[in-house]
Amino acid sequence: METKYKQYFLDTLKKLVNTPSPSGYTFHLKNFLLNELKQFENYGQIQVYKNNGIEFTFNPQENENKRAVCSHFDTLGLFISHIEGDGTIRLNMIGGYPWTAVEGEYVKIHTMNNKVFTGTILFHKASTHIYGSGYDKEARSQDLMYLRLDEKVSSLEDVNALGIVLGDFVSLAPRFEHTPSGFLKSRHLDNKTGIALILTLMKHAVDNNLLEKIGHFRCIFTSGEEIGKGANFVKNLDELLIVDNAVVGKTQNSLEDKVTICVKDSTGPFDYSFKKHLIDLSTKNEIDYVLDVYKSYGCDSETVLRLGVDVRTALIGPGIDASHSYERTHMDSLIQTFALMKEYLLSESVQEHIVD
Repeated sequence: METKYKQYFLDTLKKLVNTPSPSGYTFHLKNFLLNELKQFENYGQIQVYKNNGIEFTFNPQENENKRAVCSHFDTLGLFISHIEGDGTIRLNMIGGYPWTAVEGEYVKIHTMNNKVFTGTILFHKASTHIYGSGYDKEARSQDLMYLRLDEKVSSLEDVNALGIVLGDFVSLAPRFEHTPSGFLKSRHLDNKTGIALILTLMKHAVDNNLLEKIGHFRCIFTSGEEIGKGANFVKNLDELLIVDNAVVGKTQNSLEDKVTICVKDSTGPFDYSFKKHLIDLSTKNEIDYVLDVYKSYGCDSETVLRLGVDVRTALIGPGIDASHSYERTHMDSLIQTFALMKEYLLSESVQEHIVD
């Protein structure tokens, strides 16, 4: 990745992670993306869907070899599920994660009258000076967690008077950092790294006059993947490359400095020929990759295939540690992922691999 594209990627990623977009509350991020896509409006066609999904198509007039790359911009989050008589705010989570992953986190409450309030997610026995060892002996569950609002409130009426009501969305503080050693740590690298990579790929394609070579190519941004509704508008494609986080941890092959080609997630194996195509591209172009299997993981491919879309799908992504918690990756992994995306963009369509 050339220096100018690396800087564009980093600047874009920081803006993305600092724009709240928990599933169901993604219109701020949608608007950010539409504004960012204006730089490409003379090179293709934009379509916006009712669920806030977006497609940008290069060479929309081409009818053969329809290929696409896809990432989701919705994230984990919470919403207010109950406000007790004394003003205590209870929460429901959006997306799949344990309460321990957000305990102690700073949050923002987004009201329907466009006000924003701050607070902290706490366990009901947060003070060890009061509860002693009880703090670490009780399991964390929804009924035992609450939102400490940074306002003087002592009743339901006090909370409602601020404009905070049941159903308001709550976003997690991202705390984005780029370390001198090349690590990126933040919430919501899943999957705002994928969004930033696609935008960087688009910029690379336009700057280097690659549009005639790539043919019909769509860049798809989905807004409900974390709740199983992401790519439900995708259709009429031959190939769909998903770019999402690769899970780093014990028993996994994925690493923070490589790109992962996922061969299977919780919904089943990805297309065999597409997988081989990506492996061949990586080998030919000396891209540092690993293969991995994710047992507790689904992606935008699941939505598309369950809807019966006749399309080959594959999944790649940068290695991200502590997924669905306070995540971390390294620029090396992002550079390798970008390299594979770029080679796929420039490659021929997937040829069916037949085993004799």
